[in-house]
Amino acid sequence: MKYSIFQYSQEKLLEYNLDVIDALILSWFSDFFVGSMEKRIFKDESNNTGKLFGWVKLSKVMEDLPCIGINSEKGIKRRFDNFVEKGILERKSLITQNGKKT
Repeated sequence: MKYSIFQYSQEKLLEYNLDVIDALILSWFSDFFVGSMEKRIFKDESNNTGKLFGWVKLSKVMEDLPCIGINSEKGIKRRFDNFVEKGILERKSLITQNGKKT
């Protein structure tokens, strides 16, 4: 068995019941987070955790990854909801002057 898929342990992907599309989305997110997301990162100061969060526009995922065949923001949202449910990512809502961002 090949050890890793898109820098993720295939064993862990199976443990979390994630498929290759999930691995590709997570890889895209990690690349985006450390690359071009710098203006969309905020730090959670509410509990002194210092956690960094990044805001992702779901349509950007679809635009960047047309090969995954997900053609609706609802489909992408379901994938991210699954990551949160499994404890891989954490969701945080932030109220700004421009509205609510999650």
